[in-house]
Amino acid sequence: MIVAVADDISGASEIAGMGWQFGLVAQVQTRFVPEAGADLIVVSTGTRSVTKDKARSTVEVLAHRLSDTDLSWCYKKVDSVLRGHVRLELDVLMKALDKPRAILAPANPSRGRTIVGGCYWVDGQPLHETDFANDPEYPATSCQVTDLLEPPGCPVLALKHSAYQGRETGLVVAEVERQEDLSCWAAKVDDSTLASGGSDFFSALLEKRIGPNRVKSISEVVCTAGPRLFVCGSASESSRRAVRRAQHRGVCVCAMPASLLGGYASHRLVTKQWSEDVLGALRADGRAIVAIAQPVVKDVSLARRLATHMATLTEAVVRRTAIRELILEGGATAEAVVVRLGFKTLKVRGEYAPGVVQFNVAGQEDLLVTIKPGSYPWPVDIWNRCREGTSYAK
Repeated sequence: MIVAVADDISGASEIAGMGWQFGLVAQVQTRFVPEAGADLIVVSTGTRSVTKDKARSTVEVLAHRLSDTDLSWCYKKVDSVLRGHVRLELDVLMKALDKPRAILAPANPSRGRTIVGGCYWVDGQPLHETDFANDPEYPATSCQVTDLLEPPGCPVLALKHSAYQGRETGLVVAEVERQEDLSCWAAKVDDSTLASGGSDFFSALLEKRIGPNRVKSISEVVCTAGPRLFVCGSASESSRRAVRRAQHRGVCVCAMPASLLGGYASHRLVTKQWSEDVLGALRADGRAIVAIAQPVVKDVSLARRLATHMATLTEAVVRRTAIRELILEGGATAEAVVVRLGFKTLKVRGEYAPGVVQFNVAGQEDLLVTIKPGSYPWPVDIWNRCREGTSYAK
């Protein structure tokens, strides 16, 4: 059994989907429970947005459970642009699993994200000159990877694979310009090394250890005729454009009321009316989008409140109608909804597109949950009406 550890549920979903593409029985868990039928378990710790002390204690508990489990190997999924308590969580896992070093390869060249000369680049731009500079919790203030990995912690080196000796201790940040670099780094991971990074590196490791012949050629998901609720937690301009396009195609958008954005209204009364609007849209068309109608939120406390409002609204709607598919965008929003609804285990069913993963909910087999990272594009056909029993393949 392979176990991966992610600090948010959208990252966990992406890794689970990657394992599914390689033919593995994959699931996401919010609390680690070894399961005989699973080839890959991805644990979402939910530590991206908590304090350092809370992140440390959460990962320590999990790490000790992992050290007592018979694992094939362990992978630490980190945010591709190094948001969160990356260095701290790696320190904890390295210590518990008795690994003197970690190779950290967060770059995803398939999405234009590279590390060259110790600097992080996104589509040719330095990280701190992109939209990631506006992140409310972890704004990128530098493109130097050593600056992005907050101290204290183990020593940090940024190296090309040709300079790596295999005797280093501490944290080795992999310089990656193209996919072939990740294959070279994957070949350097041994039993004394904790592998960590983004989805492209995990794919390179799977290809090295399983083989490319097991990769699925299609991304098949289940379509259902029942109500579909889209919960769009990202306030980025790209997400807002996608929502507007869906609205032009006839999908009803129920934006978060402005009074909740300001925080001065009765949350209970406003959410009740908001949920009535959503339920009306679902009755009329079988589809509804809830979204944040304002630009990128830079205030951390407000961003967290908005995720909570989204989760509260989703729970209110789910209690009153039989949602057949819940489509969640954005790590913080997806995390808040999954926790609020008490989902413990999500089993991969398929993918709409790489990183946009559909799950069955353990114990609620009639409910499908799809999770999409906030920075990833929406697959165009995801907004379409579905017919019971059909499948979507791309």
